[in-house]
Amino acid sequence: MSLEAAAAVYARGDYAGALGLASAAAQGPDAGAALLILAKCSVGLGDFTGLGNVLGFAQKQGASPELTFFRIVHDCLLDGMTQPLIALSAAIPDGLLHPLALYHASCARLVLGDRYAALAGFNQFRLALPRFFHALPFGTNDEFNVMFRQGTLVLPPEETRARIAHGTALPPVQRDIQILKPLRAIGGAATIMCCADARYIAYFLPRWLAGMISTDTPIHVHVINPDPEALALVEEMTTQHDLVEKLSLSTSLDGTATATSYACARFEIVAYLLENLNGPLMTVDIDVAATPAFSSLLATPVTADFSCFETGRCEPASVHQASIMAFANTPRSLTFARDLAAYCRPKLHQPVRINWMLDQAALFSVLGLYDSEEPKFRYCALDRASGRPMSDYIIGLASDEEKHAIKVKSAGLDANADATGKTTFVWEP
Repeated sequence: MSLEAAAAVYARGDYAGALGLASAAAQGPDAGAALLILAKCSVGLGDFTGLGNVLGFAQKQGASPELTFFRIVHDCLLDGMTQPLIALSAAIPDGLLHPLALYHASCARLVLGDRYAALAGFNQFRLALPRFFHALPFGTNDEFNVMFRQGTLVLPPEETRARIAHGTALPPVQRDIQILKPLRAIGGAATIMCCADARYIAYFLPRWLAGMISTDTPIHVHVINPDPEALALVEEMTTQHDLVEKLSLSTSLDGTATATSYACARFEIVAYLLENLNGPLMTVDIDVAATPAFSSLLATPVTADFSCFETGRCEPASVHQASIMAFANTPRSLTFARDLAAYCRPKLHQPVRINWMLDQAALFSVLGLYDSEEPKFRYCALDRASGRPMSDYIIGLASDEEKHAIKVKSAGLDANADATGKTTFVWEP
């Protein structure tokens, strides 16, 4: 029997039928792919003994059980196998594979709309990891690193409240904030803001501005750890595009100087600017260009305290997108920005491979807290409000490889790993 036939029957949700076809295909040249279908069918049918047999066979062939199991449950999640993954997490005994099952079951609960149970599961995942941190391939496997960040950077409401209190007691990361060119609010329009370190400013600012200068809204540029060249570039762009009346500029110093800290800096800067601005603020990543549709987004009044786009994904730190965020000029919006900054602050000392995505994890966690404790806080999902995804409004200006190269130069992405790529610090939940 062909592997294609087994895959087609599996795709129809006929796990029992696909199981027999995949068993036959496992004797042929496509044994590896057939075993994956066998394992996923076993999960779908709740046959965890059969799943264990596949894992045992793979281990005899030299495959790592945790990597094999991760591939299986990750594929099951992508295939929409929500209830079987939840059942699997309850059936897998405490041990090396249980955190992997727990994480994917929690993602499945997000798909089902059970945010409270999902957050409880992610918290269990986070608290279980210290026992398995050095046994699982964090640092050497990108997919495991993503899972680690997704599952450990978000917190349930009660833990989020404690994290904010902790972060509020710490000193701000952005020091010596200075407004070099005063903010110029124009009517009730939102000020468009970008926030980046000097390297990113040099690499992206001219192209970012090209998509913003056609709008009628004021523009604000914030430079972290500025150098003379970055400030001169802002001045040059201001003159070149005749932006003297609509472009403002501020700077700050960031002693942490990591890519994650630069990404999270906008929360502290937004809070500072809201206190010095008579209007709403829209932050836009500097490594994107505005599409023609962006002007229609700007034309929509900022009425909610906070707005951003959502993805519909089930990984918690990828639900809310930080690339475009709108903050109304209200006391609740100001408090929210401060809480986002406070949530991030205690984790900014960690290596980037551990805390990248912290800004979006903060959005997920703090919005979850506000949903349960701040009924007057007004949140707007821009994709639902506009009927269009974020990709209709902005496009990327560089590949992931280009951005990674800049981040390495700016913030030493690999400074906390040894020659094997393993993390060399002690992680605590």
